[in-house]
Amino acid sequence: MIKQKILAVVIPSLLTVSGTANALEVYNEGGNKLDLYGKASGVRYISRESKDDGDKSYINFGFKGETRINEDISGYGQWEYKILANGSEDINEINHNKTILGIAGLKLGNMGSIDYGRNYGIIYNITSWSHKNPEFGGIAIRSDNFMQGRGSGFLTYNNTNFFGLVNGWDFAIQYQGQNNRPNLLLSNGHGYGISTSYNIPMGVGIAAAYSNSTFSSNQMMNHNRSVVMPMKRGHTWATALKYDTDKFYLAATYSHTINEIPLTSKTITTKIPAIKPASDIPSDTSPHSSPNSSSSFIFSKTKKKIPYIPTFAKRGSTFEIVAQYKFDFGLSPSISYSETTIGGIATEKYISLGATYSFNKKLTTYFNYKIDPMYSPGNIVAVGLVYQF
Repeated sequence: MIKQKILAVVIPSLLTVSGTANALEVYNEGGNKLDLYGKASGVRYISRESKDDGDKSYINFGFKGETRINEDISGYGQWEYKILANGSEDINEINHNKTILGIAGLKLGNMGSIDYGRNYGIIYNITSWSHKNPEFGGIAIRSDNFMQGRGSGFLTYNNTNFFGLVNGWDFAIQYQGQNNRPNLLLSNGHGYGISTSYNIPMGVGIAAAYSNSTFSSNQMMNHNRSVVMPMKRGHTWATALKYDTDKFYLAATYSHTINEIPLTSKTITTKIPAIKPASDIPSDTSPHSSPNSSSSFIFSKTKKKIPYIPTFAKRGSTFEIVAQYKFDFGLSPSISYSETTIGGIATEKYISLGATYSFNKKLTTYFNYKIDPMYSPGNIVAVGLVYQF
């Protein structure tokens, strides 16, 4: 009987995706519980840039399970998978489906919880406060980029309400093991981090986090050949402030990084300064490549497209501010401003105008307009319809 019930839920869940608020309860008996959750997102981008134009539909689904050990201790697990729904049925087409979360852990009552697996990095606890627009935003959140977003090999300790003694004071401690990958920009060495936040009843919250990571052995072996790694360690500190009521939400986040913002292998257009490792340029023509310089990169304002080697920015920062209002009839308009700065020069910034309308708890539609003041062809309109459980 139980197997029939599970199959009856799992099969339709493959057509749906992720928010656990309305999860489907599959099993709950004898201290064991299993919930399925998911969402199906039909998304279309409209842009003058061909790479940003077209179908962006996807499906997320996963499960959350819990088992009771005794009155104070329980075990839990979570797994979530993402399937892109915009490809063809050609068997030779590259498959970009992926596991985005996968953890197992223990809850220890007021002593907190500890888990291990693919999870969110410690910096995400802070930068996620400003990620409220339906499609665009979260400029500092980058997956498989040290401890900035989702990543692998995380051992995480979470504590809410400070051991049950102080309501609203939460903190977390995290360790990340080394991940050597062919793509050096998606690799990482050993890292650790800590975050804390405090929320008071009137809706005001403040938070901060710090992380420190080494580069992986693969990254360091490549150091002398292509100057991909400017140093042996990366650091990030982040802070956030928010005001959150039933109807109105306002938040701002700021993060500062050393050797962690990836500069991918591409060409930069005339509106964005070209960035090249200073060591690629002869020292007699590179006055800014001095070891005492505040940046190890040369910012060229040439009007030509200049390719540069994949690396990490020596110093960079991100800033994001968002405001959202919820009307009683289901409409939630929002506006945000996001900016990334490297070496004192803005390399990415945009304004995001969004609106979400909820037909009910399971079905929503949204509109999001990304305005790029640095490069007008980069403007994107996104429209979507989301069913979730």
